[in-house]
Amino acid sequence: MIECKFRTRREFELSTSEKERMGKYHYSFFYKVPGFGKNKWVVVAEIDVLDEDCVLNEDSLEWVAEECVTYLNQPPVRKRKTKKKSKLPYGNLELHKASLKRGKGRNYIQALLITDEKKNKHFWGKGRVSLVRSHKRK
Repeated sequence: MIECKFRTRREFELSTSEKERMGKYHYSFFYKVPGFGKNKWVVVAEIDVLDEDCVLNEDSLEWVAEECVTYLNQPPVRKRKTKKKSKLPYGNLELHKASLKRGKGRNYIQALLITDEKKNKHFWGKGRVSLVRSHKRK
């Protein structure tokens, strides 16, 4: 497992707002994602790889991105002994697509992630509901 973290970003690139979050819900429709708009939504996020030993390049991109999603899916450490399970901070994440970006001297991953939360406080916006008709014509 590779240690990673989300890059923070503003809602709009030219925004003067001080508020930053981890990513943004994507407003396109991803019909190839099973359950899209009903129980799964797509988030755009940028991920920094913190592991110094890991080499991030085009050949290792998919593997590193999968390992980062596994790391980000870990529940937070509980402060006390409790029976209640810790809630995942970003929902249950899955990798949909990843690309390699270069900026400020370091490579990072720009990823489309599938989450099972329609609204999350760590991401800008909220997931759109898919309006697919499922009636039969007579």
